[in-house]
Parts: sequence; C-alpha cells; structure tokens
Amino acid sequence: MQSMKDRSIIVTGAASGIGKATALKLAEMGANVVAADINEDGARQVATQAAAHGIKCVPSHTDMSNSDDIAKMVEQTVNQFGRIDGLVNNAADIGLTRYDSNVVDTEMTVWDRVYQVNFRGPVLACKLAIPHMLKAGGGSIVNVSSIQSLLGDHERVAYSAMKSAMNSLTRSIATTYGKQGIRCNTVCPGPVMSREPEKRWPEKLVEDFRSHILLEDVSSPEEQSELIAFLLSESAASVTGQTIASDMGYSSHMHFYMRAAIPPDKA
Repeated sequence: MQSMKDRSIIVTGAASGIGKATALKLAEMGANVVAADINEDGARQVATQAAAHGIKCVPSHTDMSNSDDIAKMVEQTVNQFGRIDGLVNNAADIGLTRYDSNVVDTEMTVWDRVYQVNFRGPVLACKLAIPHMLKAGGGSIVNVSSIQSLLGDHERVAYSAMKSAMNSLTRSIATTYGKQGIRCNTVCPGPVMSREPEKRWPEKLVEDFRSHILLEDVSSPEEQSELIAFLLSESAASVTGQTIASDMGYSSHMHFYMRAAIPPDKA
C-alpha cells in the first residue's frame, strides 16, 4: 500500500472502534489526521497515542448532529494542515439501538436522531470537505456503512435505512466528482469485535456469528482499518462508487435461520 505522507484526512467517530483503528493506521502511514469525535477525551487519547509514536494526529471535538461542529472540524483541518485529501465518515449513534426496532414500534424521535448523526452529519461533512478536496486536486471519501444496509432484519430499522442512504450517497458523489479527481466508496463491515479481552463479546454471541460467517472468526477494528486505508490510498486509484461488504462472507450466502426455527408442518 502506498504511503499517505502529507495527506490530510478527517476521521469521524475516531475515539474508539473502527474510527480509532483507522486514525492510528493512517497516521502510521504518514498522513496528517484529524480525529473527530463527540467524546473529546477519547479523541485526545487517540492523538496522544499517535504522538507517542512520532505521528501527527490532532483531536477535534465534533458532534455529528451539530452543523457548527462539523463546519469547525473542516475549518480546523484546513487551518492545521492547509488542505483536505480524505474523509472517513465513520461516526454513528448506536446508543439508541434498544429503541430502534421495527417500523411500527420505533418512535419518530429515534428516526430523527439516527438521521441527524448517521446520515445528515456525513452529508454535511462531504458538502463542506469536497470543495477543499477539489482545490487540492482530488481526494478520497470512505463512508462506513454496515451489512445491515444490505440485508433485512427484525430490528434497527432506522439504522439500516440510514446506512442504506449512505450507500446511495457514495454512488452519487463518485458519479458527480470522479472526473475532478474525487473517489468515493462505501465499506459495509459485518460483526466487528475488539481483540482486547475486556471488550470481547459474550462467547455465545461470538459463536452465533461464527455459525454464519465463512471465515474462522469475526473481524476486528484493525482489520477494517486496513481496507479503509487502502481505499483512501492511491493503491485504490481505480476503485470508486463501490459498496464493499467486509463481513467475512456473512452476506454472501443463505442462512436459513428462519427455516430452522419453523416446525416442518408450518413451513
């Protein structure tokens, strides 16, 4: 993978998980990274961790539901580094998951909040960052979606819908700005679990996922960051407008989970 030396890249939701791993990976590759997150302390810790290895990464306190915060994030990047070459729209509000069920039962306040953070925020980030990318001669955007944008489910209806909208946004941006040097792709992670022992999921949940994926284990944030970094780099110069399922094969085959749950005489 090519070096990202002197590239300036914004990563949202950078205080933990995929965002943190991506911010550190890009910084390791030589990029100037703005680690944006509503968790200001977490963003600062990521920047400090990068600095300990002699890598440039600055924190940005950013609430993706707040238009002023997003504008300040973009402005901070330009003021700090003089340009914007990449944007990773990774931030998502998953705190409402237990209230996000089906279309009948999910309250509109949940829809509104999920829309604000998971879709409107990334749209505004693109709207504000793309002009700076054009001034720099091009750039790359990676929208972090989910396999729930590709598959039906009994829950997370709002989350799934907004992530599906992200997939469409990717294609629109790639189509509109490709001739001007801007690439845009979507990554749809499957089950992603931290390798840190204290953050591991219950073994029963892990086994449930293992029964449906085609590889040996669920993914990690670090593995997802490798794909995101590739798509941001010139190594992926010919890749744009794509929705890539990074899900260990989860979405590539029939699971038959409902068939197993329905008695033969009722099927």
